[in-house]
Amino acid sequence: MSLGDESLEWQSILNALRDITVETAHATLGERGTVVYTDGACIKNPGGPAGWSVILVAAENVIGDNIRENAPRIESYGHIPKSPNTTNNRAEIAAVLAALCIAPRDQPLTIFSDSEYTIKVAQGVSKCLLIVSRWIVLVSAPTNAHLSTIWRSAFKRTISCPQRSKVIG
Repeated sequence: MSLGDESLEWQSILNALRDITVETAHATLGERGTVVYTDGACIKNPGGPAGWSVILVAAENVIGDNIRENAPRIESYGHIPKSPNTTNNRAEIAAVLAALCIAPRDQPLTIFSDSEYTIKVAQGVSKCLLIVSRWIVLVSAPTNAHLSTIWRSAFKRTISCPQRSKVIG
């Protein structure tokens, strides 16, 4: 079994990322950092189905809380089928993991999420705003065994290229 086969969430992420190349991400997102907006939702919680989405833009194209009109961006989304383990939290985390897969690893990354749970998971041991490498984000797994599997998979799949990251609620 490959890492991509471990969860419905990873399958959803991998399916969505098939058409997004590293070259496209670098060309679209520039070299000064990336700002990401994430969301996830689940129709029946638990049970699904669920979905997630991300919008990534170059940091210089974000002014205050707004994306500059007509700014280049990468939009990605995925569907997570019905399953006893499908939840809103898993969809929210899938969105963040998709963003981590798309964003250039050698640049600053700011992720906006409306999910209190996802933000707490990303913060790990720290109770303050996360400003650490993406490695620590992925290592800090929640106590829920099913969610922990997603984070462990992400840790295994993420190339060891630390970068300054920030998750904001």
